[in-house]
Amino acid sequence: MLLRCFSVSVAIALFAGTTAIALPATPEGAAHLTEVMQHYLGHTPGVVSVSPEGETYRMALDGTPLLAAAQIKGHVSPYVMALTDLGAGQWALRVDQAFDLELDLPEVMTLSVRLERLTSTGLFDEALFSFSKAESVFANLSVTEAIATPQGGSNRINYHVDEGRSTMTATAAPMGGVDARFGYELRGLAEAIVVSPEGGPGASLDLTAQAQSYGASGRIDGLRTERLYALAAWLVAHPSEGALRADQEALKGLVGAALPLFDQFSMDGTMAAISLDTPVGSFLARTARIGVDLAGVVSAGRIREAIDLSGIEVPEALVPVWAKDLLPESVGFDIAVSRYDLAAPARMLLDLTDIAAASPLSPDDEAALLAAVLPEGFAEITFAPGHVTGAGYDLRFEGAMQAPVDGMPGGSGRVSLTGVEQIIAALNAVPGGEGREIGMGIAMLRGIAKPDGATLVWTIDATNPGKVLINDIDLMAFDRMGKP
Repeated sequence: MLLRCFSVSVAIALFAGTTAIALPATPEGAAHLTEVMQHYLGHTPGVVSVSPEGETYRMALDGTPLLAAAQIKGHVSPYVMALTDLGAGQWALRVDQAFDLELDLPEVMTLSVRLERLTSTGLFDEALFSFSKAESVFANLSVTEAIATPQGGSNRINYHVDEGRSTMTATAAPMGGVDARFGYELRGLAEAIVVSPEGGPGASLDLTAQAQSYGASGRIDGLRTERLYALAAWLVAHPSEGALRADQEALKGLVGAALPLFDQFSMDGTMAAISLDTPVGSFLARTARIGVDLAGVVSAGRIREAIDLSGIEVPEALVPVWAKDLLPESVGFDIAVSRYDLAAPARMLLDLTDIAAASPLSPDDEAALLAAVLPEGFAEITFAPGHVTGAGYDLRFEGAMQAPVDGMPGGSGRVSLTGVEQIIAALNAVPGGEGREIGMGIAMLRGIAKPDGATLVWTIDATNPGKVLINDIDLMAFDRMGKP
């Protein structure tokens, strides 16, 4: 059922591979479109309806009958599209409507989604199995969710966005699939979370997060749209576990044909004027910049995530007077994991898995898969230049390390610090002298640092087992000196 609901978006793409329907719109054309849509969404009565209206087709996709067929209490607004056949495999789409979704799963969750208005326009290209361009605008999106807990309570989430806009374009990828570019901008974001694991008065934790705006842009290269749609249609035609088991070789073939799903995904976004209200006060940030890179199911695996927070403020009640100057005003991390393989183990998994068996994989199979994921015996973790900056100090760091399946990780890096004297002074001012031990440790590190003007630099080399060198000084030697 969920697959079919997801296929509402897939179904828009079903025109790919069909013969262009002659203008104007006709009853025969509507019948043909209904047949093709049902290939992706199934034949449940009332889900798909298509009628000719002049030079356009009015298509309505209603998910409520699917909910009823799955014995799920709820309803969903029909998704109504105006479709115009422009010829040469080009279809114009227009949507202008409100949207409403209600789900009730007793003792599990309730979900309510409201959208005051959604307007969308796009041009679908049969040759791409994708829109070549599209734009959507919405107003007042509200989501309310309550998730039941084992203790009899619930966790409630209320989410709202004042308005949003998205755009996308797509072209044929040189090596197959589609190269898509996208962007979106949201304004007036708010989320309220009430955590009540045991229910009852006084047992809840209330959190409220807000942001003035969030904008992002990105790309996905080599998305295998045609193969993914073929897989979705096959799954809709085999809705039961028994049907899957009976024809699992066909399923494996379709999954294998869809690999690597996509070649590369990347996105960069910025959130502005962020606040998090908690029982102990408000946490603030002026901006949060976020970056994500992800390779598909390929042999040169790579995933990266970066975040940079600026204008950080924390509740005054949490910060002792002596520590105010040590609080960071901005923090940035950029971490990537690479030198792993997803393509080989994916193929192995398709060959080895028997979904009809009680245990699809044996322990030996699982060990072989792990070896295939890390053909070099390790993954590499890279720390691109990052920072922690506060009033009067600036800490910078970067490096790389190898994380093996067995044994200790090793690597190298560089750390620099400006403003060490202010940090030590603040630690020495801790009441009762509790900060002096930390200050003495920092003073020791200052002693082995290499100065670069007003900046202290530590070059770290932990590439050889049993040795950790900082500026060519073996720290492990001090540990060995203390042992008999």
